[in-house]
Parts: sequence; C-alpha cells; structure tokens
Amino acid sequence: MTAAVAVKEFKSSVYWHGSWGASKPTAPVRNEMSLYMPEPDYGMIEWIIDEPVDEVEHIGLWFEKTDTGKLSLTDYDGVAALPLQAVEMLRDFGMIVSEDFVD
Repeated sequence: MTAAVAVKEFKSSVYWHGSWGASKPTAPVRNEMSLYMPEPDYGMIEWIIDEPVDEVEHIGLWFEKTDTGKLSLTDYDGVAALPLQAVEMLRDFGMIVSEDFVD
C-alpha cells in the first residue's frame, strides 16, 4: 500500500447502528484516520479505533477532478454515514466534500 497522505487523530465516543437499532455510545476512545490515495480518482481511509473497542474500518472514496484541478468527493462506501472527522480531514487536505455528505 502507498504511504498515507494525511492522518487525523482524535478522541470520540463510538456507537454502532443498523436495522436492529443502535448501541449505547462508548466512553471516548482514541481514533486515528489515515488517508491513502492509490489511484488519482480513488482513495481510502483506514479508521483505527483503539481499545476497548478495538476495531478497524475501511472507507472507500471516489473522486472527480474539477475544472480547477481539485478533487471532489462523489461517493463513499464502507460506513453508513461519513464521519465528520473524515469530512474535516478531506477538506483540510484540499478536497471538496459537499454538504450532501455531511449527516
């Protein structure tokens, strides 16, 4: 895999949700998101959630290049809702993330 082009560390509570409902939030735990861009129009965030949750999620990202040369997010996969921290990291890295992706 290529090297991460951006990394964001933060603490937050975590909860899971699905057709069965939602879990109660955990106590705040350390999270780390690393952005990888193996293709010009495709990227991936590796999201590591430390113990006691001890989970790793992968978020696939698809982009289009705008007329100004910036990458604009067009789709994602792997999580039900794009975490705000992922949106912030992408925007801080200079990518366009429309409000349509903010839950």
